[in-house]
Amino acid sequence: MKKEIKSGIYKIKNIKNNEYYIGSTINLVRRWSQHKSRLKYNTHHSIILQRAWNKYGKDSFIFEIIEECDPEFLFEKEQNYIDTFNPKYNVGLNACGGDNLTNNPNRQEIIQKMTESLKKRFLEMTDDEKKLRSEACKGIKNSNFGNKWSDDARKSLSEKKKKYYENNSPINKNKKLEDVIGEEKATEIKKNYLRMRLKELVKKILSLENHIKKKRKMNGVKKDSVNTMDNKIFLF
Repeated sequence: MKKEIKSGIYKIKNIKNNEYYIGSTINLVRRWSQHKSRLKYNTHHSIILQRAWNKYGKDSFIFEIIEECDPEFLFEKEQNYIDTFNPKYNVGLNACGGDNLTNNPNRQEIIQKMTESLKKRFLEMTDDEKKLRSEACKGIKNSNFGNKWSDDARKSLSEKKKKYYENNSPINKNKKLEDVIGEEKATEIKKNYLRMRLKELVKKILSLENHIKKKRKMNGVKKDSVNTMDNKIFLF
């Protein structure tokens, strides 16, 4: 017998201090599994909940169903609970629906707010947290690990993206890099890019120089018989 899928409002509660996170979902069982997986690998969207999970441990948290309701009322009810209880572990105080975002009438606005929240979260992360997040996405921990995309699958995904962007503008379209990730980070990325290109250029020059020397040696041309000047290139 197929198990009934229930939608509703839920909370993830810390039994050590009674603080909690409130959310809504079209599938309560699946949503709890998603939260636990992301918290385990340190990739949860709520950095506040993630830090508490890391500090107190998974055994300090329980999943509670606040109310079961039809999907069409999820956003309204979730927002009502957030406004009433002001949950500490929510990164924002606007209902975003989690796994039922697709049908939200304010989808684009919510995505924009989530993007800004994620950028802020990244800037507030410690070096250790960034390292943990990076490690959590490597190898078998990555959801795409071992997947080999066929030509048909690649083509299908490409067509879906093209169709999506016919009616939806990319969030960062026409924005400068500084506006997306901040001036300091953008400057660092540009410097690293220039260093990389400079190293590539030097490598090509040295390779060409070695090639010319070999040609001279093969042709019996003495270095002193040719008017040349050695150039030294320094990398800072």
